[in-house]
Amino acid sequence: MSARSKQRVDFPQEEQEPVRQGRIGSGVKLPPAIARRGPPDPAKLARAREIARDAYERMTDEEDEEITGAALSDPDSPLLEEVMERNERRRLGRPPLPSTKRSVHLRLDQEVVDFFVKDGRGWQTRMNAALRKAAGLD
Repeated sequence: MSARSKQRVDFPQEEQEPVRQGRIGSGVKLPPAIARRGPPDPAKLARAREIARDAYERMTDEEDEEITGAALSDPDSPLLEEVMERNERRRLGRPPLPSTKRSVHLRLDQEVVDFFVKDGRGWQTRMNAALRKAAGLD
């Protein structure tokens, strides 16, 4: 047994902190030791990139073929083409409308704006519908 495996590590008791909602990864709490780390040190990141670049440049063709073969034979590792195809099919966000709208700056009487705003959300859509009706487009 190594000396390292004999050491006992006591983690400090975690303080009860409310989980912040509304963010990516909300509900996931990091261990306190990781949460206290803060942003990575730019000098350490630069050094890590330099080490990785050096290792890549020293890699032989045989090592590259071995790594590529292992990745291709791994059933859990999708091929780049499959990943790209999956991303092409799945678009994030609202689907595009068949006809796009144009943003304009328009000065209106306060009474006109109040008339549409009083009914709550969607007042701009209702105003657009009224303008379409007045223009004879519906």
